[in-house]
Amino acid sequence: MGWEGNQGRRYWSRLGALMPEGWQFKGRSRRPAKDRFNAVLNYSYGMLYTKVEQAIFAAGLDPHLGILHVDQYDRPTLAYDLIEPFRPWADRLIVEYVFSDLAEEDHFERFKDGFYLSRNGKRVFIPLFNEWLRTKVRWQGRQQSREQHIFTAAALLAKRIRKISKRPE
Repeated sequence: MGWEGNQGRRYWSRLGALMPEGWQFKGRSRRPAKDRFNAVLNYSYGMLYTKVEQAIFAAGLDPHLGILHVDQYDRPTLAYDLIEPFRPWADRLIVEYVFSDLAEEDHFERFKDGFYLSRNGKRVFIPLFNEWLRTKVRWQGRQQSREQHIFTAAALLAKRIRKISKRPE
């Protein structure tokens, strides 16, 4: 996991340097986000976690029993595991949001030492995110909406878990 953290730091610092002026950032930041990019990224990841958790429930799995992430009391650690292949999609959505000039100053609020998506920002970003979820893309040989890909991934995971649990010892 140290390798993953190191690569993540490199990814975020390079992505931050490629952003247009006013959107550049040095790395990933949460609670609070230290910049506008991370503010909208945090919000999009929160919405994506919710969708992944819905898919896990629909597949008949317990979102609190993680595979890669350590179980934590009252945390949907399986959602933390299953979200990983879909994070780059959300990252790209934010980059497109920034470069398309949809983002405006009033989409963000500064609070204490951080940035948050404002009410106006949510009015713009939530429909954008929902449309993004409904957009059909090809992934792992299937053409379907991003949302359906998430539900399919959860169903396939459930199928694998059930198959493993039925093996004779």
